[in-house]
Amino acid sequence: EFSEMVRAALAGNLNKARELNDALTEAYDLMFAENNPAGVKTFMYEMGLLSNELRLPMVPLSKGIHAKIKTYMGK
Repeated sequence: EFSEMVRAALAGNLNKARELNDALTEAYDLMFAENNPAGVKTFMYEMGLLSNELRLPMVPLSKGIHAKIKTYMGK
């Protein structure tokens, strides 16, 4: 969805880009609710792209935010 939003913006279709961006607002909030890069990695983990491991001093997201991400993604 994010790539589609960027392509729409680059093509000058700003209404579509704005609509796609607005639909992603909840994902942005969840992604950065606690710490970076844990939110990004959690989304990628749930997509099956990588393991959800971080090196100290970074820590994984709380179980509550992780659960919200899973719900958002329909898992």
